[in-house]
Amino acid sequence: MNREYYATTERYIHEGPPRRTTQERIEIVIEVARLFKVKKAADYGAGSGDVCLSLARAGIKTYSVDIPGKTSEFAARRYRNAGLDVETLSPEGFLSLPSESLDLVTSFDVLEHLDNPFKFVHQAWEKLSSQGIFILSADLHNFSDEAHIADHFIYEPFLIQLVENVGFELLDSAIQWRPRLRETKFTFGSIRVDCFRKIMAGSSPLERFQRMAARYSLK
Repeated sequence: MNREYYATTERYIHEGPPRRTTQERIEIVIEVARLFKVKKAADYGAGSGDVCLSLARAGIKTYSVDIPGKTSEFAARRYRNAGLDVETLSPEGFLSLPSESLDLVTSFDVLEHLDNPFKFVHQAWEKLSSQGIFILSADLHNFSDEAHIADHFIYEPFLIQLVENVGFELLDSAIQWRPRLRETKFTFGSIRVDCFRKIMAGSSPLERFQRMAARYSLK
């Protein structure tokens, strides 16, 4: 991952109301946070801060996690201007949070940018409290975006199983439509949003793998 690119680009900065797909995700996040009585949350890859703004307005202690630079500075200004107590963290700052200190971690369209996406998934598991919620989407099949790591497409068919292998169980999934026009080719396009719950707190990686393997009859 080219950290300098993400620190200096203005591609992920936007003013105004959230885009349609982002607004749909915010509604999911806020409703899940209400149902599970979330008190502390982090959005990893927070971008311009739309998700964090909504979490903080709901009275949730919120951490906005992203690479320091233009986009994170823009998001921090939005939080201050809104009078909201959102703490901005670098990815390294996220690692410094106490274990099992969060009730919710969200990450939208981030895995496809990370050199080691499942290292982050494991970090999220460590930071979540027992039964904590992890909401995730990943645009792993979009090869046209140069910022994406193209080799990650191999994870797409097995993403749920790979996340469960870390120590989560899938609660449910939702499909979002993303109509696209590339040159003259139109597609409806879609992306899945998955909601997981942390399980097996205090277990070893081997124990968590054995549970997943048994569930999917892997030998």
